[in-house]
Amino acid sequence: MHDLVHDLAQYVAGNERLSVKGENIVVIPERVRHVPFDSSLYCEFPKYLINAKKLRTMFLPSETGPNFGLSVEEAIPEKGIGGLTSLRIFLLLVNVELKSLGDGTQNLTCLRELVIWGCPKLASLPAGSRRLTSLEHLEICYCKTLGRV
Repeated sequence: MHDLVHDLAQYVAGNERLSVKGENIVVIPERVRHVPFDSSLYCEFPKYLINAKKLRTMFLPSETGPNFGLSVEEAIPEKGIGGLTSLRIFLLLVNVELKSLGDGTQNLTCLRELVIWGCPKLASLPAGSRRLTSLEHLEICYCKTLGRV
């Protein structure tokens, strides 16, 4: 039964979901909306994700590479995450060195869900976070130095 439900979900999603395993992708097709990103396969954030303008879901689980301890804006090149204006769900999990989300996150006006979990050095959210007018769900756990929300 599980396989049948899984196959149906894959059929309905069509090619809106792309599972990436390695650095062999240069461009994400325009129709793709959801990309599970396995940071254990990369030493820095893959640039092709920034160019996925219609990306709706970004899932960044735990850091492994040297650039993942920077702010999200520094780890994500070029225009930063603020250029992903269609992003609706942003999950940032277990990044023990992350200190800042960066000001570009305030441009994510379509963002509905923001989950930050296990970022003990995260000191504050960007001052412009109040511009996230579509935000419906904010979950922050295990961020012990977070002083301002």
